[in-house]
Amino acid sequence: MNRRWEVALFGDSFVDHVLSGFPRWPQPGEEAFAQNYLREAGGGAVNTACGLARLGRKPALFSIAGPDEGDWLIHRIQDFGVETSQMLRGDLPTGFTVSVSAPQERAFFTYRGVNAALDKLLTDPSVPARLAQSQHVHFAFAPEREPAIAVFDQLRSADCIVSLDTGWHEDWLHDPLNLEVVRRSSVFFPNEREAQAMTGSKDPAQMLDFFAQHGAGCVVIKLGKMGAVMVQAGVKYECSGFEVEALDTTGAGDAFNSGFIHALLDHEPPQRCLEVACLCGALSTRAPGALQALPTREELEARARSWAK
Repeated sequence: MNRRWEVALFGDSFVDHVLSGFPRWPQPGEEAFAQNYLREAGGGAVNTACGLARLGRKPALFSIAGPDEGDWLIHRIQDFGVETSQMLRGDLPTGFTVSVSAPQERAFFTYRGVNAALDKLLTDPSVPARLAQSQHVHFAFAPEREPAIAVFDQLRSADCIVSLDTGWHEDWLHDPLNLEVVRRSSVFFPNEREAQAMTGSKDPAQMLDFFAQHGAGCVVIKLGKMGAVMVQAGVKYECSGFEVEALDTTGAGDAFNSGFIHALLDHEPPQRCLEVACLCGALSTRAPGALQALPTREELEARARSWAK
């Protein structure tokens, strides 16, 4: 089957207002002053798409922008070489996030805006056929269970690899019925806190056991600067974090996803996929915002060689 794109990414898109450079994390009731401000494109689907494009891949973004900052957002995404012909325009305001980031801490304050229409879009009968024009389909939002199961099944039947990163959506993560969506995914990318919400455990090894026992095919748990762990077909893998001078951790998990998908498209073995993902996540933290420090393929390969010595 001829594929139009290497990766299709379906999910939220936001305008990010990134505040960074705080000397310490403020406590409730305190005021803290940022040293840096950046307006940037954001959202899990956007960040991962841009990361893949920087690595030389051909991604297409399926998302929605509003009438206010939508033009700026789409043009910014195009700057990275991401195909935006599949982006829709809605009547509600474009979603936005205020990202407050210190070197080892971050918090997000988000207005979802027009992204609220994504679940309805997923029920459009034309969507699976369009998504299936790619080798790999990555979902970067918390989808409603029944539409997601139907679409994931159709994509898997079309020989697409399907990955999922829901982000922090507490109700979705605490609902055990959503494990059925995880089982329909080729790869599931929770971070440590999200995996804890789903499994009730704080121990990464026990988290992996939980997902394996519940029939998940491949689950990759992101552990921040500590690296990541993974279980695939009952086999566990782990990778320690890579040391970098972190300036802003916004979007590091999405950059991790782009590295993993990139290595997967190259048919790398599981351990190598995990290492490339950890390296991409670490390198993405060297500048404010989620996009400025995304590595190119050449930089990624050079860094990998230097760290291997």
